[in-house]
Amino acid sequence: MTALTREAAARMVKTKNWNLRYYEAGHGTPLVLLHGSGPGATGWSNFAPNIEVLAQRFRVLSVDMPGWGESDAVTVDQLDHVGAAIELLDALGIERAAFVGNSMGGQTSIRLALAHPDRITHLVTMGSPLGP
Repeated sequence: MTALTREAAARMVKTKNWNLRYYEAGHGTPLVLLHGSGPGATGWSNFAPNIEVLAQRFRVLSVDMPGWGESDAVTVDQLDHVGAAIELLDALGIERAAFVGNSMGGQTSIRLALAHPDRITHLVTMGSPLGP
């Protein structure tokens, strides 16, 4: 079996407000992976070693949030990662998904669960800061 490559998994989607790069593999229950905010952080850089394994049981979507990677650039006042995550689900026709968030992505996932509990099935966070 050939290893999953960045190029093979890479996709682009136009949402209501964003052009978002994401990496997709697998089938079944949607599982959205949200990256942290460190230098060079992207959906691929944070989760590449996990995507292929998770794709054996899930439809894995690892997204570059607005302002990171190959997704649209943003100014600080435009940051709305919860909105971007909902727009991603809508653009891909996904009603509900499980979310795994690393650091900033975990904070986004928590905020998404509070604002849109009907859109999230499961929540896993790693090193997520508390805050607004």
